[in-house]
Amino acid sequence: MARPKRKWTDADALEKVTRVVDPDAQQPDRLEWERKNFRNLAYLSGIQHFAQDPISGRLHPIRDVKRRKQRDFVANLILPTVVRAVAKITNLKGGFTVAPNSSERVDREGAKIGEKFFDYVRADESFNEKIQQALMWAANTGLGVLKVTWDPEAGDPQRVFLMSEEEKMQAGMAGNGGPVAADPGLSPEAKQEKERRGEFEDVPQGDFDIAEVSPFAFYWDPDAKSGMLERSGWCATKTLMSKSKVERQFGVKLKGKIQSDQWTTHNTLYEEAISYFHGGQAAIGRTVPGKDKRQHPRVTVVEYFEKAHRENDYKGRYVVIAGDTVLVNKDNPYTKIGFDLPFVTFGWIPRPGGFVSIDLTSNLTDPQRAYNESNQHMMEVERFQGYPILVVWKGAGLKSHRIPNYPGPVLEVNPSMGPPVQIPPAPLPQYIYQNVENRRREMQEIASQGDVGKGKAPGQVRGSQAISTLLNEDNMILNLIAQSHFASLARMGKIILALAGHFYDSRRIVKLLGDDSHWDVLSFIGADLRGNYDVRVSGEAARVDSSKVRQAVVMDLVTAGFLNPGDPSDKQLVMDSLYLSLADQPFEDRLIDKRNSERENEKLLQAGRLLAEVGPQAAPVAMSEMPMVRDFEDHQVHIEEHDKMRKSMEYMELPPQAQQLIDSHVDKHKTFAAQEMQQQLEIQMLMSQNGGQPKPPGQASQPKAPGPKNQ
Repeated sequence: MARPKRKWTDADALEKVTRVVDPDAQQPDRLEWERKNFRNLAYLSGIQHFAQDPISGRLHPIRDVKRRKQRDFVANLILPTVVRAVAKITNLKGGFTVAPNSSERVDREGAKIGEKFFDYVRADESFNEKIQQALMWAANTGLGVLKVTWDPEAGDPQRVFLMSEEEKMQAGMAGNGGPVAADPGLSPEAKQEKERRGEFEDVPQGDFDIAEVSPFAFYWDPDAKSGMLERSGWCATKTLMSKSKVERQFGVKLKGKIQSDQWTTHNTLYEEAISYFHGGQAAIGRTVPGKDKRQHPRVTVVEYFEKAHRENDYKGRYVVIAGDTVLVNKDNPYTKIGFDLPFVTFGWIPRPGGFVSIDLTSNLTDPQRAYNESNQHMMEVERFQGYPILVVWKGAGLKSHRIPNYPGPVLEVNPSMGPPVQIPPAPLPQYIYQNVENRRREMQEIASQGDVGKGKAPGQVRGSQAISTLLNEDNMILNLIAQSHFASLARMGKIILALAGHFYDSRRIVKLLGDDSHWDVLSFIGADLRGNYDVRVSGEAARVDSSKVRQAVVMDLVTAGFLNPGDPSDKQLVMDSLYLSLADQPFEDRLIDKRNSERENEKLLQAGRLLAEVGPQAAPVAMSEMPMVRDFEDHQVHIEEHDKMRKSMEYMELPPQAQQLIDSHVDKHKTFAAQEMQQQLEIQMLMSQNGGQPKPPGQASQPKAPGPKNQ
């Protein structure tokens, strides 16, 4: 007989969770990783002359022999290098698809809804801002973390109309003192009247929330050596919060007087220190929270998530601790949606056998320091030897130290002894200039940033193939980072779809702007997804080419004869692409018919399904839903796209009558295409009869010249 499992009491939760985030109990590798990240962020912020305390981790400015802060040269090349590398990754256009759970039509439709919804999420500006922040953390520390959870107070509020007291009495609910929802089928006039009386309540629908988590505040299972969160049995966050924020976020009243937590004095609160990074501090890094009585007291809050396993009855565990008080101790609410750990981690270059990836900034600090030293050397030579010498006669009454506004040295000479001999300063060795340039190129090499990657064509390179080859060489390392990045986005998509599937109990409407400036409107509820949450990366990431590459590609198309500058439409396309910086719009305009035909495919399949589900009596309604065929459309493109649809499983599963309805639409396109082809043949025949030139309309034929017999 199996022994019953002991319940996890609040005392057990407090003891275990406090231990896993205790800095004194952390492995030395974790503490050194935090100190290294603190140095990286200082370099990124332009604070590059410091010494770090090996125990507290605080940064102290380097001082000279007189205990004054040294004023050394600093040219922060790390900042633009890191920002450019992150921008390259964020500009990549990745494709995502949702794999259906089965070949059933309902699963395919649910997967298609999920795919469009995730496209809508990725198009949101706030979403992209969070992704950029996570990538910045990853580039500087090797780990970026986003927390994806359900917030019942988020989302657009839904207006619920309430019964008046008279309506409650009529419905037999007079004894109910609380608000009672009115009939949802109220007329517009009745809704206006209730709004005028204030008989309504705006209830939040709830929505998923994406929050940025500092790597300094994120803790993970030390047994997870690789695979990021997939191999971690638990994870936790630890941060400082005010009393009001704790009560608002977790819905629990904190009892008693809350004092500011006093963390161990030898531990720097890096999360607090980096929020006030500036070079004017005597020492950078706080050891304890602020004790100013004017500040609101803050308490340490730990939020702990544990995966489902045998010890917790496969229900997971969720614990929240504020100070030494257990606020929440229950089953993990995210286990039921299939993602016990509601976090997404982002890395830079994957580290074999390590949870945290290799960051970029650590590899840039040594070249940055050498670059500053070489420039400092040149500045010192310029300061002491770069100014001309001013010669004054000795006894002339001019004191060398009192000559105003003269930056160079002043030399007193005796006129009876003759003029002084000028000793020119020794020229600065050429290797110093070369060292400065070498350090700059080393940083670009580490970050995989060549001239082409920054929008410059090296030398006389002009061909698109050559430029693309150089660009691919620059992006070789970034492609590895991009693969990890899109894998993290796919995990985020899975969590978002799972949250929507479980909590979207009311209809949601999302609007997505297509590439051809057409709005796609999607209306769905969570049940429509039908558990299809498997987001996957489809194809390769599409690189956003620089203007040089785009111009070279256009010129190659002209040279190969695919674009004819003599044709007005081609000429306008070339001008737009080369000189107006319209990257894709001229080509996108030519794809409008392709996208229109894809939308027609959806309407054709919907009409076919209606006919299949209802029967022949639905034929009039199905016919009214059929898209019209217009003479100005590119009929050949429509025929090709419709034929692709007619080879799909959705078309094959329709009954013959529904297939004939779709076939009739395609036949109309073929009729128009045949007419256009006949017109082109007639024009060609006329041109051949007139020496290759079409006869102007309305012009009469000229009489033949008189022959010899008529003269």
